Amino acid sequence: VDKYIFRRDEDDLINQKRAQELLVLIQEIGPTAIKVGQALSVRQDLINESYAKALVKLQDDVPPFDSDVAKEFLKNELGIAKFNRLKVEDNWEKPIASASIGQVYKATLVLNDDDEQDEEGLVLTGSGEGTTSTNQPKEINIAIKIQRPNVLAEIALDLFIVREFI
Repeated sequence: VDKYIFRRDEDDLINQKRAQELLVLIQEIGPTAIKVGQALSVRQDLINESYAKALVKLQDDVPPFDSDVAKEFLKNELGIAKFNRLKVEDNWEKPIASASIGQVYKATLVLNDDDEQDEEGLVLTGSGEGTTSTNQPKEINIAIKIQRPNVLAEIALDLFIVREFI
């Protein structure tokens, strides 16, 4: 932790510069550090305001991982038939949000005749092999959150290392 985070008597420009450096460092370290930064970002009673403002970017503006990796992961998880029923905004170019554990894409799901919805309107997909009716297919807007590759292993290693120091 930067020894200057808790100081409140320094020049604001210096604090802003150090806060940006800390933000970059946290993003490079990985998901566990990002989680700590997210927690600190809402605690202006503990850290300098410049640091809190910089760290708030960790809430939903972390550099994303490659969208091609996300696309392939989802295709493997859903299978080709269900994957092909998704229309992802901007054709997978950029997620709408990216944070410590995953990133989010805006999409439209094309419903088939064999799909059902429960009382809350949640989609309970059929096999994905069904046909759409001769009428215009029904579509619903969805958000797809995809976990960062290897994030659980990275967090587990970080926690192991922290535990060894305590």
